[in-house]
This record gives sequence, structure tokens and C-alpha cells, in this order.
Amino acid sequence: MPDRSLWNEVGRPRVFVDHSGYDLLNIGDTAMLKATVTRLQERWPGARIQVVTTSRERLAALCPGTDPIVLVPDRGPIGWLPGRVRGGVGLRYKRAVSARPWAAWRFSPGAGQLLDALRRCDLAVCSGGGFVNDSFLLHASGVLAALRSVQRRGVVTAMLGQGYGPLNNQALKELAGQVIPQLALISLRGPHGQQAVSELRAGRDAPVVSGDDALELAGAGQPAVGSALGVNLRATAYTGLQPRLAGQIASITETAAAAAGMPLRGLPISWHADGEDWRALAGAFGADSAVARTGWSVRDIGSLAEAVAGCRIVVTSSYHAAVFALARGIPVLGISSTPYYDGKFGGLRELYGPRAVCVLAVSEGGWPDRLRHLVRAAVELDPGARAATAQRSVELVSASRGVYAALFEHVESKVAQNAAAAEARPYAMPLVTGLETGWSAGRRSGRPGRRPADSAGSPGTDSTPIRAGSVGARSADARTGKGGRIEVLGAQDIDITQ
Repeated sequence: MPDRSLWNEVGRPRVFVDHSGYDLLNIGDTAMLKATVTRLQERWPGARIQVVTTSRERLAALCPGTDPIVLVPDRGPIGWLPGRVRGGVGLRYKRAVSARPWAAWRFSPGAGQLLDALRRCDLAVCSGGGFVNDSFLLHASGVLAALRSVQRRGVVTAMLGQGYGPLNNQALKELAGQVIPQLALISLRGPHGQQAVSELRAGRDAPVVSGDDALELAGAGQPAVGSALGVNLRATAYTGLQPRLAGQIASITETAAAAAGMPLRGLPISWHADGEDWRALAGAFGADSAVARTGWSVRDIGSLAEAVAGCRIVVTSSYHAAVFALARGIPVLGISSTPYYDGKFGGLRELYGPRAVCVLAVSEGGWPDRLRHLVRAAVELDPGARAATAQRSVELVSASRGVYAALFEHVESKVAQNAAAAEARPYAMPLVTGLETGWSAGRRSGRPGRRPADSAGSPGTDSTPIRAGSVGARSADARTGKGGRIEVLGAQDIDITQ
């Protein structure tokens, strides 16, 4: 990537970043957000990056140099409410503000921050997540509504490292059908949902499959040499894992680990609701178990990466425990009991192959015997296969960085085009939309330009697609789920269509 950018020459461009976990208590969510923010800061050190959150303290620790958008105050009379409660209220405010900005003052003291960010940002991106589906309707509608409001101003928008579906809710499908075709770029973390997104974009360009953005922070390409069996359990409505079933899985896993001479290690990912993953592990294995004791200290990206590095195999009902394991070449046994997790773990299986990722559907009969068999098979996976899995993660990180580079170059190209057009008509009243207001207008005057008022009918909406070529696309039958290995190419293979 170039060290200098037109963005850094003038003023302080503003980037609005939406994401998948406002309370920053899910390690997978925080890893994806940090990857996005870090890459933005590397490219544009002078940018003002504004991030939605319910905790300004956690955001400052995770992503120094960013500005928090706190929809519901975390201080004052309602600051005592649990973060997840304030987050839910904030999601409703966010959706309402995005749809009816003229009434923002009615919604929340923090709504003004959001409205200012949406009206004045020069680029809007959504970092990785798996929320555009029926399980997270409120969050998905808030994110998409915010992007839609920015798109009306002609500003470049992108969704990066996304999971998509299953989605049957008609209202959310309609909103996705408005937003996704207008994105300059959308990348998917796995092939699941690729066909649906391609159909929404009306064949203009295939969505890029670039793996999960957390892979880089998980230590991609550094093969682990651990000896433990790492385990994660999450008993929530969207995982479909009930406490009794979790107890059965724990019992079989303990027996299999003992037979292989492996110690157990807890790998909690989500610390929502006072540590929902840890509580599930402690409930299934026992509060005094090795799983509970070792899992208690896994609180952030670094401690999770360190814990995973000490594993030989990971058994998990959480997606990001699998991602962190695969980054280091560790085989994964994904436990699923819902279509949502069938798709998440199935996508990883397509990316890495059946030797690296096995999916166990505990809703089917005979799963206990299959669990025992799959654990033995994963333990015996040879070093060559483990090294290939770690290398696959390196390829995916390269593809992900290529996607970001293409987005950055697209934005800078738009800035340069608008600046050149403005200089060619020095005596004409400029049409100021989208990118021109933040950088080009500032470049002409020597200071950042001001933005016009929002208008649903603003011309010049930047929906110019960034064509991804064959980056991350399955070589033959990507849309049917058949065919060979998914090919991942580099940044040079991503062409920008003007």
C-alpha cells in the first residue's frame, strides 16, 4: 500500500464504522472490528474514525485514536443499566434515527452524534459480522438503515468480511435489497450466502470471498504445537444448544480427551450476559473443572490466541473459536444444531476442506458415536495437513487485505476524479456530493469542505461496483456448492470498474 494518500493531504476525512458487537464483549467481534480499524489507520493515519459503541472505555482500549458514537449514555441516570440493555435500546434509536433523521432529538441524547456522523462522513464501512440473518433482525436492520442513509448522500459504502443468511424475514430482505446493490464493495467471510448476495447485486459483480478478518489477529500461518483439547460451548437461542445437551457433549469430550491423553482447555468467546460462554462451560464441565479454570482468563484477542495456540484440536459451538484455531492449523469439530450454524461451520468446511473442519449436527441421531470418532480423527491429523491449513489462512488474509486495498484505491480514485472535474470548471457552481465534500472541496479551498443537507434524492450515489475478479470465488461451481478448491487471488486481481 502507498504511504501517502490524497486523503492525508487535506483536512481530516471522516470514516463511519459500523460493526457487529457494540458492547465489545465478544472476542470474535472485537477482532474483526480491530482488523478493519487498523487497516483504515494504516492507510489514512489522519482520518477521523467514528465507531458505534456502548462502552467508550473498551473502544479506547481496543482501537486507540477512534471516536466513540454512544447512542445511549453510559454515564448519568441510565448509565447503570447493563450494557446489553443499553445496546438494545441503542439499536432501536439507531434504526429510527437512520430512517427519520429530522426527528433525532426525540430519540436519544446520543442520536445527535450518530446523525452528525451519518451526515458528515466521507466513507461508511461495516466491519465483519454474521448478523444479516433471521437471528439478529434488530441489529441487521439498524446497520443496513444507517448505510442506506449514507448512500442517499452519494457516499461510498462497503460491507467487509460478512456472513449472510439464512434470511427469510421479508422486511429485512427488502432493506438488504435496497442497500446491498448500492455498495461499492461487499466481501463475504465464506461461500455461504454468495448466491443470494450475487442475486441481490443483479449480476453486476460477484461478492468477494476473503475469509474472516479476525484471521490475521489470530496468528494466521503460525502452526501451533499444543497438546490440549480446546472446547467452547454456547447455550443460547441462536445456537440451539440447551444445557442438557451441552452436558452430554462435555461428558463425551472429557472421555475422548482422557483416552488421547490430552488436557482440556476452555475457550470462551462471548462475555455477554456476565460471560455466557464461560457459564455454559462451567455448567457443563463443572465450575472447578480445568475447562472453567483455564477459560476464566481468556478475556481478549491476545489471551484467546495464546490459549488456542496450546491446543491440538478444538471442539466448539462458537464460530470464532474455530476461526482462531484454523488460523494456526488446528483442526476443528464444529457443533451445530441450527441452520444458522450449519451455514457458518459449513462455510469454514468449504474454505478449509473436510480434514480441517468437521461439522457435527447434534440434532441427528447417532451423534455421540460420531463425536468420539471425529475427535480421534482430528487428533491424528498429520503435520502436513495442519501446515496446509495454516497456509490456507495466510492465503485468506492476503485476499482480505487485497479487498481492503481495492476499496482504498477506489475511494482515492473517486477523490482524484472529483478534484480534477472541479478544477476543470473553476467558474462553475460545483455539484458537491459524496466524496467531493470531504476531500475535493477541501483540497480546492485548503480546508475541509462542508456538507449539504441530507436528501433522499441526492444525485451521484456512488454504487460503482469494485469488481473482484475471481478473488475468493469457487473455480467452477461456486453457486451450487460443488466443485473444487476455492481460489483466492491477491489485490492485483481486483479490478475497479469506473
